[in-house]
Amino acid sequence: MHDINHTIRAYQAPLHMLAYRMLGDWAQAEDIVQEAFIKLTHNLHTLDTSKPLHPWLIRVTVNLSRDALRHRQSQAYIGPWLPAPAPTENLPSSQHLPTPLQQMLSLEGLRYKLMVLFELLSPTQRAVLILRKLCHYSTRECADTLELSEDNVKTSLSRAMKALHPHLEHDWPAPSLEEQHTLSLHIAQLVQALMTSDLQNLEQLLHHDMITTSDAGGEFSAALKPILGAARTLRFLISRLPSKGQSPAESVELITCNGLPTLTLVMTPKKPRFATRSVVLFQSDGHMLTAINIINKRIKKCFLVVGN
Repeated sequence: MHDINHTIRAYQAPLHMLAYRMLGDWAQAEDIVQEAFIKLTHNLHTLDTSKPLHPWLIRVTVNLSRDALRHRQSQAYIGPWLPAPAPTENLPSSQHLPTPLQQMLSLEGLRYKLMVLFELLSPTQRAVLILRKLCHYSTRECADTLELSEDNVKTSLSRAMKALHPHLEHDWPAPSLEEQHTLSLHIAQLVQALMTSDLQNLEQLLHHDMITTSDAGGEFSAALKPILGAARTLRFLISRLPSKGQSPAESVELITCNGLPTLTLVMTPKKPRFATRSVVLFQSDGHMLTAINIINKRIKKCFLVVGN
């Protein structure tokens, strides 16, 4: 017999991370896991209690996430859609979990850059990639989980790998301590240069081919298309700074999301419809910043609230 309360406590965090990898939405992933547990309680009497529950829960979580992803991608959206960041500073221990669930609590396949790239995949391709590469499911196990043929699984994996090449090999592993430290320094230098209007240092920090993307979900003012190049990014960042005489920022905090340093800002809005709070995620080549992702939309309070 299974202790259902123990199962929920033990499996909630890893299943949440599984659903997040599928959806790129921290709050919706939480809802998906709750739905999976409700299904478990309703179906417990039909399950073979001599067998582990985690394969069943993984199957339900992945398929609920796949359906939710299809629905989200079919909806109209104002401007670029960016994944919500995942707080990873205090992930629980995975020591006593089954191997597939242990992998969910690792930082593999969780970089923000990879979460953005996952949007290039179909829901099925995304599910196959996660099950095969992160859970180490066999082709047969993956086919059974997703109710696909083995040929379909192989085709979906091949297309997913091709779509993400060459990023997959470099960006799938967990970030190193050196990478975290370097990015922290770059962020600190960027903040200092912005606050002091040090244009020379700003230009040295930004890669000439960098991309800046902002997502306000239609709630606040944001660039409706990605901003290409260091010069345009610099103009965009400066336009968001408070006017002369205003406090530069009420709060600037460095937290850890998706395994890397992430900036949270609380600012006095310069104009109407400017967000007062932002989450900013960065990518670096080790020498300069290559991408900035700015999220100004509201995020459920299970993580942090963004916006008014």
